[in-house]
Amino acid sequence: MISLLGALLGFLSSLAPTVLKLYQDKQDKQHELKLLELQMQAQAQLHTEKMEEIGAQADIEESKALYEFLNLKNPDGFLLMLLLLWLLLL
Repeated sequence: MISLLGALLGFLSSLAPTVLKLYQDKQDKQHELKLLELQMQAQAQLHTEKMEEIGAQADIEESKALYEFLNLKNPDGFLLMLLLLWLLLL
């Protein structure tokens, strides 16, 4: 009887490292999945911020070009500005 219990205990103790390894592997995979989700969120946020930056830079460049064109030192811009004012007043 004792030998049977010893054999059963030996068998179960040989399974313990395998069970622990499977549990640890499952935990590692969950951790990796969580990290990948966080990285995807960070990349999406970075992409959104980059697109906003590009849009803001385009607005700045457009404003600069419009200001330079409508500058009073530029006769064409001055005439265009007068034309636009005249059209607005109609």
